[in-house]
Amino acid sequence: MKSAFLILLGWLFYSSLVAQQPVLYQKFNVCRQSDTVHLNIPKRTPLQDFFSGVFFKRVDESVIKVPTRNYKDRFLKCENCEIANYSVDLLNGGQVCLKGLDLRVEPTEKMVVLTTTSKSGETLSQVSVLLSPKMTFYLKINESLVKIDGNTPMPDFLIEDEISLVARAESGKMMNVVDHFLIPLDSFFEKYSNDTPVGGKLADWEKSRILDKTRGNRFAIRITFSDATGNNEWDVKMPFFK
Repeated sequence: MKSAFLILLGWLFYSSLVAQQPVLYQKFNVCRQSDTVHLNIPKRTPLQDFFSGVFFKRVDESVIKVPTRNYKDRFLKCENCEIANYSVDLLNGGQVCLKGLDLRVEPTEKMVVLTTTSKSGETLSQVSVLLSPKMTFYLKINESLVKIDGNTPMPDFLIEDEISLVARAESGKMMNVVDHFLIPLDSFFEKYSNDTPVGGKLADWEKSRILDKTRGNRFAIRITFSDATGNNEWDVKMPFFK
């Protein structure tokens, strides 16, 4: 009898500790290319499940009401930015989940914090977004720099040319390209290649693939870059010329 009582007491103590723990905390590194940055909410994750509910509604320029599935009000607030826009995905039964946020951020801000609170002000979640400097990316062909732009045609080059990717901050400071991945948009199977070239230099097989017009040459590109210390890394995915 005594042992059963101790077990029950221990379970109640453990439950109280669990209840006091923060509900959710996550951190994201987001590449900044303009004054508005986009944060994707990862699919099929605890964060997406947390931001599921009904009747999402904007309260003001920095607050969104995100009621739970059982209609309990929660408030998502950006502490030091504006929520320029938000998007949702439709779930079963008329419920929705938060898909992404467009955040308008001052150029001097290096991190923004998104906090969710209950109606009584209790903190339910906190999402920190570490921002890169405002970035521009280039294709370096020998000694010439061509800005990567999804609205302009792929620049001409030869297989023997030295070609690499350059990541430059708004201050003019060069960032380190950690790795990159060309994503063919005209070939279904090649999108799922696990070959991720290290650094920013394009290998001969990559140049051959771009120059091979018979297989289509529309690409997106994913670039991973870091600051000088290498402690912080960011990913960006964007069109790689038209």
